[in-house]
Amino acid sequence: MEIIKERLLEGAKRAKGTVVIIDVFRAFTCVPMMFYLGASQVILEKEPNRARELKEKLNGIFVGEKNEVPLEGSDMGNSPYEILSNGHIFRGRSVIHCTTAGVNGVWLAHGNAEKLFVASFINAKATCFRIKKLSPPLVTLVAMGERGLKPSPEDEACMNYIASLLEGKDPNSFIEDIIKIFASDSFKKFLDPKRPYLHEEDTILCLQRDLIPFAFEVKEEAGLLKVMPLPE
Repeated sequence: MEIIKERLLEGAKRAKGTVVIIDVFRAFTCVPMMFYLGASQVILEKEPNRARELKEKLNGIFVGEKNEVPLEGSDMGNSPYEILSNGHIFRGRSVIHCTTAGVNGVWLAHGNAEKLFVASFINAKATCFRIKKLSPPLVTLVAMGERGLKPSPEDEACMNYIASLLEGKDPNSFIEDIIKIFASDSFKKFLDPKRPYLHEEDTILCLQRDLIPFAFEVKEEAGLLKVMPLPE
């Protein structure tokens, strides 16, 4: 199994083979939580206007942000804390998810990918378990970083963790990864009182490893990119 590491929106465009789009802060920490809370389906939509239309058509829940700011018409921002705090509304509902980095990365990668997964720390081990069962010749890991434009230590650490698990190697020290993350701009913005839509609690939730025993594959259906949960 050859493993290629790519980064950002440009890396998502180049990704081939079995592709894993990684977004720890916060998109692909949110998606596993939505399913855990009983969502019937999650649709990844890159265009805010289209996301709003799908919300109305499906009587769904719209979770979205642009450059971290919650989108107009959304039910909540791209926040694990907000999702868990409003968990009762997800059961049996369709969710339309629209984000700057992770969702756009999926849309850029899906045309070239043979298989496409989304992941973060919360389901990294389950994702590796599924990929190992597939035993593909080529895996591309894409760390989406801040807004898909700047590398971020949390996505780099998650990418390295997944790579180590796939290769059967011991992962790097997680505490060392956390020290780097805590010193980064991508973490510190959650402590900025001028950005009340960024919750400190999000960082705690996003840095939990292997809580959800599901991989999440993305498949196209009738022009929509839908997330499919796959148990270990």
